[in-house]
Amino acid sequence: MKKLIIAVDFDGTLCIGNNYPDIGNPRMWLIDTLKALRNDGDKLILWTCRSNSSIPDMGFNNAHDLDDAVEWCRQFGLEFDAVNENLNESKYPGVKLSRKIYADIYIDDKACLFIDEEENLAILGTEKTTGFSTIVKLFRMGA
Repeated sequence: MKKLIIAVDFDGTLCIGNNYPDIGNPRMWLIDTLKALRNDGDKLILWTCRSNSSIPDMGFNNAHDLDDAVEWCRQFGLEFDAVNENLNESKYPGVKLSRKIYADIYIDDKACLFIDEEENLAILGTEKTTGFSTIVKLFRMGA
């Protein structure tokens, strides 16, 4: 069975709402699904705009935002194989080809709309777990 590389966004995806720099409540069904996929051997990449950069003269001070997001995920047992970068096996040593992360599946609130209080995904069907499972199965088959 093909193992997948899955890139997942943080704000609005793993946590509910886009209240940056605050962190919303956990989207537990997605966190639990990703933990199970990683336990089965799939690779996870946290792919977020959060960083640990600080430019005080420009009023840009998010010195720990990325670390905070990673630690928040760990509190729910969610670990990543890479954070804001490609997996080691996806890299060309010493060559920076692109800022884009390589993955088989990208999960982002800007691409998958969480539309109701039951967290149903509009583009994956009416039931979140079945819809997400169908996407994973298609990718594993090489679709």
